[in-house]
Amino acid sequence: MSCHVRKHCCCSDVIVEEWQDLATEDILHAHGAIYDKPDYDESREEVDLDELPLFNEDGVEIQIYNCEGFRVMHHCPIHFYKCGALIDLERIHELFQGHEDAYGHVRNETPFWVYPLAFSRKMGNVKSASVMPNFYQ
Repeated sequence: MSCHVRKHCCCSDVIVEEWQDLATEDILHAHGAIYDKPDYDESREEVDLDELPLFNEDGVEIQIYNCEGFRVMHHCPIHFYKCGALIDLERIHELFQGHEDAYGHVRNETPFWVYPLAFSRKMGNVKSASVMPNFYQ
């Protein structure tokens, strides 16, 4: 799994080596009714988890959803490897940028620290004592 956010953040990769199937009664207890499609799809139907296989004939996981339309996991990873997110450190200040004052100046309102990796100077991790200002909006 890999994704890109605003072209300057790469989310972590996760390699799963072993999965554990979740018990049907645990899924139903946590989510109630289970459906074959998200809630925006008018053709969705409630499914019987005892009759529904985890994977289709091509080996692709059959996705299931709760009544609010959120995806529900059939199984969870028990043995996996992952690596952290790498961020373009030259542009990270944009994520922590505050609001413009009366004089047209914009200051970073949230303190943050950068940690370049492998002598790259441009890619690495970020640590902050607070949440990015855009999450408050």
